[in-house]
Amino acid sequence: MKEIGARYSLLLFIALLIMLEIIVYRDFLFGDYVFIFKDIGEDSYTSVYPQITLQMRQLLAGDLPQWSFYKGMGGNTYSFWFEPVSVGVLYFFFSNNIPAGMIWIQLVHTFLAGIFFYGFLRSGKLHYIPTIAGGLLYAFSSYMIANGTWIVNIFPAEVSYFALLLFALAQFLSHRRWYLYPIAVGFLALLPSSSFDVYFAAWLTLIYIAIHACQHPLFDLKARLQQVGQLVISGSIGLGLAAFMLLSNLDTMRNSPRGTGEVVITGLLKDKTEHIVDIAIFKTTLLRLFSSNMEGSAIKYEGWYNYLEAPMLYCGLIVLLLLPQLFHFITRRERNLYRGLLLAFALIALLPSLREAIWLFMGNYYRTIALLMTIIFIYMAMRALDFICQGQKVHLTTLVASLGIYIFIIGGLTPSDTTLISPSIPLIIAFMGLHGALLYAVSKKSNYHLFPYLFLGLVSVEIISFSVPLLGERSICSRNDVYGKKGYNDASTDALAYIRKHEKDFYRVEKDYHSGISHHFSYNDAQVQEYRGTRCYNSFNSANYVRFLKSIGEITSDSELETRTTNGLINSPMGLRLCAVKYILSTHDEAAYIAQGMTLVNSINGVRVLKMNNNLPLGVTYDQYITETQFAKLSKIRKQRSLLQAVVVPDVWSTNLSPTIANQVISDTTHIIEQDTVAQWVRQLTQDTLAITAFNHNHIVGHITLTKPKILFLSIPCDKGWKMQINGKATPIQKVFNGLMGVQLSAGTHQIDVQFKAPYQRIGIVVSIISLCLLMTMIAWKPGLHYRNLNEL
Repeated sequence: MKEIGARYSLLLFIALLIMLEIIVYRDFLFGDYVFIFKDIGEDSYTSVYPQITLQMRQLLAGDLPQWSFYKGMGGNTYSFWFEPVSVGVLYFFFSNNIPAGMIWIQLVHTFLAGIFFYGFLRSGKLHYIPTIAGGLLYAFSSYMIANGTWIVNIFPAEVSYFALLLFALAQFLSHRRWYLYPIAVGFLALLPSSSFDVYFAAWLTLIYIAIHACQHPLFDLKARLQQVGQLVISGSIGLGLAAFMLLSNLDTMRNSPRGTGEVVITGLLKDKTEHIVDIAIFKTTLLRLFSSNMEGSAIKYEGWYNYLEAPMLYCGLIVLLLLPQLFHFITRRERNLYRGLLLAFALIALLPSLREAIWLFMGNYYRTIALLMTIIFIYMAMRALDFICQGQKVHLTTLVASLGIYIFIIGGLTPSDTTLISPSIPLIIAFMGLHGALLYAVSKKSNYHLFPYLFLGLVSVEIISFSVPLLGERSICSRNDVYGKKGYNDASTDALAYIRKHEKDFYRVEKDYHSGISHHFSYNDAQVQEYRGTRCYNSFNSANYVRFLKSIGEITSDSELETRTTNGLINSPMGLRLCAVKYILSTHDEAAYIAQGMTLVNSINGVRVLKMNNNLPLGVTYDQYITETQFAKLSKIRKQRSLLQAVVVPDVWSTNLSPTIANQVISDTTHIIEQDTVAQWVRQLTQDTLAITAFNHNHIVGHITLTKPKILFLSIPCDKGWKMQINGKATPIQKVFNGLMGVQLSAGTHQIDVQFKAPYQRIGIVVSIISLCLLMTMIAWKPGLHYRNLNEL
């Protein structure tokens, strides 16, 4: 079949890619929807949108994200903030309109994924038809579309950067141009899932090297080992390029409950003898090869686990028809390799324990495994199509058998309620029949000159038909949901504006309701509404923040989920006071709060503003302590009573405290705490407080005068990024209350300076600069590595 020039092929592909993007995502570009979801993809609303909003505001203020008190009780915002595409798109074009910009993150990554995968296939000298079709099928795979509706700044980036990795590998193996590989690895290492993305990138690298080796008749083991060694070195340079983010990201992961191993990972098998073979997931895996909605949509799903965690494997029905054809065209060595890969994928689907092992026992996931499967499936199918375009005949028996087997699978495994399935079964079978007819016709040289137009047209129509249900059968945020007086823009914003008019010092606010309008509660309201709260939803919450909440009974289990979704201190009246919560916003009757020592100061559009009587500022002092061991033995009510009486200190540190700081054991077991008693405790703690003279999210300056040694307590989660100077001298910060900040002060006047710098940020920047200089030097040293023209690229 006639080939066309590289320039025309590329222009045709770009035209089709942009056209399909406009059609598939038209409701978000021209309609009433924004690319934020309220159903199973609600992380886009409750996590991604708030976090991006917070980061953009920090950037617009002229600062790199460092620390923010809008994240839980305070948290590191430097980690995970930089994904080049999402930051670039939003900062330069949508910094004041985040919801409108989120669809453009998806569009840019879709475009990049298609271009890079097109380049990867073209580098392998495939015919322009499989090259264009493969790029389109990859860019509009279910993994890209569905996961983009979940976490738009991670999963679509994975898809595009893995395509870049493949393009880099093809260029290295075909032309020895190695310098794209460290760039691809560097981009992957920037992602929040960097440790596993780099890990799976290594797997994909080895798989493709094996595929490339099998395609060449002469196998030189020494040469292949040298290639692996060169890729290890260039990959290490790539990790160095990303070090300015990677080191801090890894530190945050390591110092989270998931990283410290303090919790049970959600999704791990609790009984290793159970579900040795998981038929349910195997069924879902098979059905999702034909459509992601074969067992229902995101709103009404009846398959394994949940709609988004189940394997996203659909990447075109033509792929399924072409896969068996490949085995007729390739060498025995290639056939054995591909059989091994397909067998491995089948075992991964059947054996949950194998999936856990692949994920290094961090979860029973598919996720990136599904992306690797998608890549292999499309590549194998496009290789088969390339053989056909080069004149090889389609094997009719295999084609008919394939169609029969696929129809049998669909008929035997689909739910009895066929209304759950979209597109419909007849439409799926019709597309497979049309694809089969086209393949048979081209094999017989029938309508040979029309084949490119008919084939690419049919692929495009299928992409549209199968993408629309992925996006349309969803609960999506309308523009009114994000811009109207609801959700994060509800009456809370008016109540907070009222409080800001009357308060200038450090204080916290808590709410007994959630502003979000998604399926589940929103725990990151503070990040959008800009108030200092205590609750947070984050995959890697600070271990010290979680330890504090757990120690006082506000986290009650070892569930990993409960450490990601923390409800803060709203149910702990003494904890609220301890941590400088001065106001409660409530949509409930105020009587219970008044009984707890609060005063109703205003009611704004149904939101009651209650002010805490006898509240504590940031920076109070204790002259009594209780050790962590003693505190752990107390009942929950006794723990609550002790919070305003004695500071909880590590057992080891207690031996170094001044004798004037007394050890107190709480013996009062009264369940009712009188407000007069609370007032007495507060007066004791506020005799000597930190007078704050300067404050922002990353820097606190103040002074305090003491008549005797005491422990200064700051209700800020301990983090190694915080550094304290007392009277100009660096002083170690101690962990009190199992996770917050404290320091022992002697009698006298002290100037306190506390500042936050993200851990490993500076050393990471140095490593990245050195790696960049090394990369540029090596490129300059090898001038023959450059491209001479577009055809060569």
